[in-house]
This record gives sequence, structure tokens and C-alpha cells, in this order.
Amino acid sequence: MIDAKSLLKATSALATSACLLTAWNMSAQAQQQDESVNEVEEIVVTGSYIRRSSQTSQASPISVIGSDDIDQIGATSLAGITQTLTINTGSQNNPDAFTQNISTGTSNINLRGLGVASTLVLLNGRRQVVSGATTDDGVSFVDTSSLIPMIALERMEILKDGAATLYGSDAVAGVVNFITRDRFEGFEIRAEYQGVQDEGSQRDLKVEAMGGVQFDRGYAVAAISYLDRSPLTTQERRLSPFGGPDVSSIGQPGTFILTAPPPDPLAGAIFNGLVGAGQTPAFADPGCAANPNSIAPDAVPAFGIPAGVVGFCQLDFGDFFNLVPDENRLQGFAKVGYSITDDLEFFTEISFARNRATRSNTPTFPNLTPQLIPGFFGSFAPGTFGDPNNPRSTPPNPFNPFGVDAIALVRPLGQGEPADSTHDSDTYRVAAGLTWDIDDTWRLDTDVVAAQNDFTLSAQDTLASEFFFALNGLGGENCDQLTGTPGVGNCQFFNPFASSFTAPEGATVINPTTGLPVPVANSDEIFDFVLGRNLLDMDSDLLVVDTVLSGDLGDTLRLPGGPIGVAIGGQFRHEEFGMNADSNSNNGNFLFVSGAGTRVADWDSQRDVYAAFAEISLPVTNWLEVSSSVRYEDIEDAGDTVDPKVGVLVTPSSDLSLRGTYSTSFRSPSLFQQNTKGIVALAQLNDPLVGNTAFLAEFTTGNADLKPETSRQFNLGGTWEPSAIEGLTIDLDYWNFKFRDAIVKENAQALLDNAAAQGLPALLNPERFVRPLGAALPLLSQVNTQFVNAPSIETDGLDFKARYRMDTDVGTFSPFFEGTYIFNYDVTDPTLGITINAVGSRNFRNVGDPTPRLRFNAGINYLNGPHNFYLVGRYIDDYDDDQISPTGDGVEENGRVESQFTVDMQYGVQLGDLVDFAENISVTAGVINLTGQKPPLVNTNGGFDSRVHDPRGRVMYVRLLTKF
Repeated sequence: MIDAKSLLKATSALATSACLLTAWNMSAQAQQQDESVNEVEEIVVTGSYIRRSSQTSQASPISVIGSDDIDQIGATSLAGITQTLTINTGSQNNPDAFTQNISTGTSNINLRGLGVASTLVLLNGRRQVVSGATTDDGVSFVDTSSLIPMIALERMEILKDGAATLYGSDAVAGVVNFITRDRFEGFEIRAEYQGVQDEGSQRDLKVEAMGGVQFDRGYAVAAISYLDRSPLTTQERRLSPFGGPDVSSIGQPGTFILTAPPPDPLAGAIFNGLVGAGQTPAFADPGCAANPNSIAPDAVPAFGIPAGVVGFCQLDFGDFFNLVPDENRLQGFAKVGYSITDDLEFFTEISFARNRATRSNTPTFPNLTPQLIPGFFGSFAPGTFGDPNNPRSTPPNPFNPFGVDAIALVRPLGQGEPADSTHDSDTYRVAAGLTWDIDDTWRLDTDVVAAQNDFTLSAQDTLASEFFFALNGLGGENCDQLTGTPGVGNCQFFNPFASSFTAPEGATVINPTTGLPVPVANSDEIFDFVLGRNLLDMDSDLLVVDTVLSGDLGDTLRLPGGPIGVAIGGQFRHEEFGMNADSNSNNGNFLFVSGAGTRVADWDSQRDVYAAFAEISLPVTNWLEVSSSVRYEDIEDAGDTVDPKVGVLVTPSSDLSLRGTYSTSFRSPSLFQQNTKGIVALAQLNDPLVGNTAFLAEFTTGNADLKPETSRQFNLGGTWEPSAIEGLTIDLDYWNFKFRDAIVKENAQALLDNAAAQGLPALLNPERFVRPLGAALPLLSQVNTQFVNAPSIETDGLDFKARYRMDTDVGTFSPFFEGTYIFNYDVTDPTLGITINAVGSRNFRNVGDPTPRLRFNAGINYLNGPHNFYLVGRYIDDYDDDQISPTGDGVEENGRVESQFTVDMQYGVQLGDLVDFAENISVTAGVINLTGQKPPLVNTNGGFDSRVHDPRGRVMYVRLLTKF
């Protein structure tokens, strides 16, 4: 939490800055000539603190998405908007269990594919707290699902070049500023229903309301929103084929590594034959095929062994997960502005978001640490047992059909109802400030923002010590593990074999230790004993104080193009982040999320940031404006930096404007990247040593020695509005970003590929690759990674946009085309040590994001009186799937994610213009992905690229809006 000391420091900084800046301004004001000037209505535009006549009257490229544009997209959330932006790539807005293990229920923005932490998200020009949840790459981000109700959104302003000189760290790739409807008056209610039409019953139901009043000296607005989202499961809409990428080597029934030849003659011969051939004596559970989700091994021709005996009993887990989570969101926003005097205005904003998301997982996770199943001399045939007096220090397991000790690769459950994980997010934000219009041109703005996010994750997993006791007959809440007798009284066995669900109801076997019968089926009590909840509570806090003085220098220093605009300011930020885990996580007592006995330690950290900045606009002539800004920022434990930006705006005619900017940026490591004591993410990895692909754990720790990342970027572009073709607007921008020391998490697959190139010792390195069974069966269970500085990431490309408005006798037609083409996306991977041309690639094996080379949206809007029709086609280019076929320089062409073209359509009508009783009521109906295109198949968990494509297929919606 933000303490009193930090608040006092912030208040002192605010007061000092205000006094100094006011004194400076009063001196400048005294020098101004007392002349009347023409009043021009000006606004503050994202990317500048100097007031301007429009959003486009500056050198930086800006895209503005208004509320009408947002309505046409048909999205029920901000994530649905950002997913349609061609300049956004690699954001994580789908609830993918395989790449969003923690952050399900959140959404973010990733301009240029430079990382979700490189795009600064603002609300009314002010910062928002980052989510307590991080991405699987350990990156902190602002959760756009926790901002404001969409009904309160007036527009989005997207600054597409770097803006760190004004806004500080995290604005290296650009800024997205969400601006609210502050001057709204009246009352609105909006209800929307959206549903998947092809496979699955998923639907969104959203109800929003907003009210606003305007009075003599101020205004007040308030909005509230509730979203109820039902799930879309992979069982309803399966995108990957059965037996495809959604396969685990650890199933239930499982696979057993025998430690000695079993007494059964046939089984013993098979065992000896495998050992003699240098193969691991791995036997599938004899009842493998009894689980409809299991895949039994094929026959081994060399030994004439029947199918389903030797090899791995695998589990196809593809039916157990979600493409859309079960979710509900309650969000609120309120803002009040009041003019204390004619020159002094006060405002305050309050917002909150209570988001609850539930996602399905497999009935139980696999046990990444193999378990010893005690054996005894008996028959290979299931259900028959040998000498009950077999002398062993460990009690024998009465269900073991092999008759010898076996190392089990198994999970407690592999069928039945999926288990769930819950992802709860609570966000609170308060902002307040004063605006003092010192005179007609000078203004002083001061404001304070305090915000907090509390994110809690809960998921079911197997408890390590409890599972060990239960396998040995000492399971149960009321069993005394020190004095109890295995399988007697309150002490129960856990049966890990297929017989636990294939045996007849009430079946028993003889307990070799006591000679008494014990049940074959596992009881509910024993499951309650061996399963627990993994709990992570992550808190993020932010306090920001800003002071900005802006105005112009009047006629004293006037240039031919007009007065010189100036803004100077200061900022103080206090950031906190911490994580608390349950005691089992702290003790490494889970068999999946801490599969190698890894302990997740609690931690918390904080830091202060001080900054000062200045901006100047020089209207050299009436057709040339030069602007510049510079920022000094001192970040505790990360160092300080000075970053400049310069821009040029040239308007050689009323039809044409040309623009260019150059800037440098600086981004410090996040508190999480520096300080985390360890967190587990899950990934599908290919192990070059064994040759299998499995869903494994990545354990990532922080790195206090991280260097800040730096970047330089430039943009060249222009806007053409030919007077000869009224209504036509064409925008073109070339952008170029070069990052140095980019802060990334090591790519686990790159670590494996690099180790394979070095040889067997590197692949067996226990500090990197956890293989619990060692060289006997070196199955990988965990990869240990950390945050590092990548040498460089460089990317450049072209944004293009054209819009034409045609007014005719039958209505207004507005065709449009917008797109982004990426020339280069070069990633120097810190593990591989090579530079990869990563454009047009999924980038599974390096630290880059998925990067299709081309994306565009093309369509038309038609307006005729109360009728509005909207049609748009959206194209995403094809790209390489480097998970399939890596090479030293990138990827080969035999793995490909196909291109996709989808069509959205919408029709809206103002009913009040047609029937008297429906005054102020409008109805909108539409369809997303009209032709029901499935996302392109990808050979990965889930069967599609969740960072690029929408898995839902055809979605229809209807919206009702009424105004009072």
C-alpha cells in the first residue's frame, strides 16, 4: 500500500513545482504586451501538453477512434477494439490456458509487437496502475479490462511513435489515451447481447448506464457497466485434432518405469528385451484404453508385443480447457468538475473494476515429479496378487499389477469434469486536480492519481507429501502418518491405476500388509486429501503527482508563424508490487506448479521516480513548425536518463501536411522483473534430448542486475486532403524502432535448442533443466529461466489509411482502407546469440512476438437518415510456424500459419425517426466473422495462435440504446 511518507514526498514535490513554475510564469506574463488577440478554441492532444487546434496539428502520428467507430466494431470490451487495430500485434486478449496461465480475464495492448509493457495506457491523460497479474513472459501491463465502462468512453487517441520524453517510461512504442465523455448530459441505458453461432453456446450479456448533468459552474457524470460472459469450452469448439498437439506424456492411467523384471514370464521377457536393446522399460497401464481421453501406445514390431503394452499412455487434454472463460465484470466511473472561480477549476475522478474469471483445466494437472509405486511379487495380470508377506521397508501397493517397484508418470485424474482456476481482479483508482487559467494563454495543471490492483489466482494441484503418503496407504485427513497402518481405519490407499475406475462397484483387493480387503475405487475423501489449491495474491500500487505549466510567449518572442508554445512540468511516481503465495507453494509441495520441489517465496518491493520535462513549439513560418521536448527521469535502483524528441510539421499547401519525429526512450525493468523470487508459467516445449513435446513448467526468477532498455525511433509521414476530391483523406507513415538491451524473459525453447547444439552435458545441466529420473529416463519436467537483456530488437514498417466521404442523393457513402506492412522485425536472441529475421513468423523459439507481415481492414459505411450500414473485411497475413522446423537462421517453409480474411457487418436504425413511440431509441444488429472462418490451425496447444486470431468463429450481436 502507499504509505504516508510517500504521499508526503509527493505533496511536497507538487507544492514546490507549483510555486516555482507559477513564479516563472508571472515573470513571463509581465513581459507580455497588453494587446487583444483572436480567441481560437484549442485542445490538449495526446503527445503534447501545448494546446492545439486539432488532433492532427502536430508532428507525431495520431489515430483517433471515436465512439461511433467503437460501436461499429461490435466489441463488448476494450480488448475487442484493440484486436482489430492493424498496428497492434502480439497482445494477449484471449483466455488461452497455455500462454495466459495467470492473466486470464485481463487484456492489453502491444503496439508494433514491441511488448505489452512498451505501450503506455492513459486514462484522460493520466497513468493507470499495472495489473498484479503478469504475462507468462513476466511482463507487467495495464489491464484494459479494468479501466472504465465502455459507455463512458468518448474516444481513443493512439500516439504511434515514442512519447517517453513527455510521459516517461513505458511509452517507448507509443501511447493509447482513453478519454471519457465528461460533458455528457442526460441519461443513457445500453444493453447488448452477443453469442457464438456455430459451435458452442457462448454468449455475452452486457448492460450499461450513464448519467450526466451540466450546471453553471461545473458538471458531473457517472457510468456503470455489468458484463456476464458464459464460457466457450474446447469440448464445444475443438480447434486442434484429437491426438494432435494437445497431448501429455503423463496421463491417467499413466506410464510405469519398472525397476526390475516382473515375475510374469511374458512381462519379464519384454522387460529384458527392452533393456538388452538399450530402451527404457516403460509400460503403459494395462487399462490405458479404458479412458476415452487416453492414447495407448502402438505395438513394437521387434518384440511382437501387443498394442497398448510398451510405451507411454498419453492423455489428450484438448477437451478440458476454455477458449472463452466464464466471466463477469462490474465497472464504475464517476467524474465531477467544478469552477471554483472563473480561472480555477477542480476535478475528481473515481473508478473501480471488479472482474471475476474462471477457466477450466484438466481434472488434475500431471505430476511432474515421478512417484514411486511400491510393488510385490505377483502376477502381471491386473487384479491378481502374490505373497502378502513380501518383506519391504516401504509398504507394498495392493493395486500394482506389475509385481515390482515402478516409477509412475501419472496424474490423479485424467477424465471426468474439468477442474477450474479462478482469476480475481479488483482495481481502484482516484484522481484529483486543479487547473488554473492564469491568463488567456497560460495555464497551470496539477493532479494526483492513486490506484491499486489486487489480483488473486487459485488453481487446483496435487500435493506432493500427501500424494506420497496416500500411495503408501497412509492417506486421509484423519490418518496419523506416524502411527497408522496402511489401508486400515482412517488411513487409505490411493489407487493410481486404471482399476480405480474400471473395476466393478464395490470391488476390493487384499492389502498385502494386513491380508484384509481394501476398496479398489478411490474415495472422495482421498481425493480431498491429495488435492489442494495453489493460491497467489499479487498486489500493485501506484501514486503519481503531475504538474504542468503551458502557454505561449506572446508577441515578445513571436515567430512569423505565430507565438512560441511552451510547456514545462514535473512528475513524481511511487510504485509498489508484491506477491504472497500459500504455504504449500512456499514449501514447494505441489507436483505441477512446483514440480521440482521449487519453492515460491513471498516478496514485495517499491521505488520512487522523479522526472522533469520541457516542451517547445516553434511556428517558424505559417507552413513550418518545429517542436521539441526533453525529459530527465531518475528511477530508484535503475538509474537516470535524459531523452529528447524533435518533430517537424510542414504544410506546403492546404491539401498536404508532412511530418517527422525523432526521439530516444528509456524503460527500466519492472519491480517484478527485478525482484520476483520465482513464479511458474506453463509452456509446450520440445525436448531435443528425448524427442518428445510436452506441456511443462517454466520457473522464472528475477534479476537485480538487469540494465534498463533504451531505444531510438523515428517516423516520417504525411496527410493528403486534395481540394479537388472533397472528402478524401490519405495518411501514410513510415516508422522505425531500434531497441538496445531489451528486457525479456529467456525463451525456454531457445535454451533447449542452444543446449542441444552444445551436446549432451548441456541438455543434462540440472541448473537449467530439471529431469527427476536422471539419465535412466531423462524426461524433462521443468526449465529454469530468468529475465535478461536481449542485445537488440529492430523493426520498421508502413501504416497507411485512406477514407473517402461521398454525399449523394441516396445517402452518404464512406469507403475506407487502413493497414500496416512490416518490412523488418529483427530479434537478436540473448540465448541463441544470433539475429533472427522474425517478421512473418510465430517466433515460438525466440523472444519475439508473433508478427504477420501484413494486416489491413477495408470496408464501407453507408448512412441514410435513420439507417446506418457498416461492412468491413479484415485480413491477417500468413506466417511461419517455427515451432515445427527450426534452423540456425530462422525457420523453414514447411510450417505455416495460413492467412485469414474475415468479414464483419452491422446495421443500425434510429427508431425514433420511424415511429413516434420509440423516440430516442436505437437498435443495432451485426455479425462478427460473417462467414464463420475458423482461426488458422497451428501445431500448438489449443490449435490456434491466441495472440493473433479470434477462436470464436461467427458471432452475432444486437444492441439496444435508449436516451432520456
